Amino acid sequence: MRAFFLFLFVVLFSFSSQMIVRAETISENLETYRMQGLEAQKKGSLDEAIAYYTKALSLDPNRPDLYNDLGVVYEAKGSAYEARRYYFEAINLDKKYLPAYSNLAYLCQRQGNLSKAAEFFRKRIELGDPGDPWTKDAVEQLRILAQTFPQEKRWLEAYEANLLEHRAKVLETKLKEQQDQILADRLLKAEKYIEQARVYADQEMYEQALAEYDRALAENPESPRIAEYRRRTFLKLKRSEITKLVNTALEKFDAGDNNSSKEDFRQILSIIPDE
Repeated sequence: MRAFFLFLFVVLFSFSSQMIVRAETISENLETYRMQGLEAQKKGSLDEAIAYYTKALSLDPNRPDLYNDLGVVYEAKGSAYEARRYYFEAINLDKKYLPAYSNLAYLCQRQGNLSKAAEFFRKRIELGDPGDPWTKDAVEQLRILAQTFPQEKRWLEAYEANLLEHRAKVLETKLKEQQDQILADRLLKAEKYIEQARVYADQEMYEQALAEYDRALAENPESPRIAEYRRRTFLKLKRSEITKLVNTALEKFDAGDNNSSKEDFRQILSIIPDE
């Protein structure tokens, strides 16, 4: 039984590998035929181009770009009916395949069917990226046609108004993101200043600590936490100054220098905070 499952695994693996290789070969051949078709088309060998595109399509009949390629060549040959048919085949396969809408619009325009041309230009605009050059071209073409068709003019005005509104919202979002980033950077700076202030405070370097808290408050002036840290450090500084003066005054008092001792005590009273 084990040997059977091992044999089955080998067979399935071999079959799968062959299928992958075959798919890759088909894909390579298809793209080769398409490139050959494009080269023939550039040289003006339209029948040869059609032959290559048809070979490519036989390998994968679900490629809208190949139908569109055939439509372009048939239009160049002057066969508008065939061109239109292939453009529609491309759209039927992929409703969002944009080149076919542009080609249909221009084909209808050249044939004098301006209402249909406007319809396809509008569809190209609806489905396209506003920044795409082909979308912009479709807008300009529809703007010309809108002089004849008032409904297209109204549609285009609404489209451009919505586009302006969307761009304004995008700009507003980007501006907010920039402001948020600036705020985040400032808060990060403030935290670094706080960290350094604590290092100074632990070393009883209170003046340096106060300077760091002032920098932190400059970055985040609305923070009650930083303000409280600064207040406590300020009190520690005053307490330290008072302790030094008291010790000095007592030493002078013990030495009999009463006048100097009194002056030190007066200085102590002047540096005690009101609050």
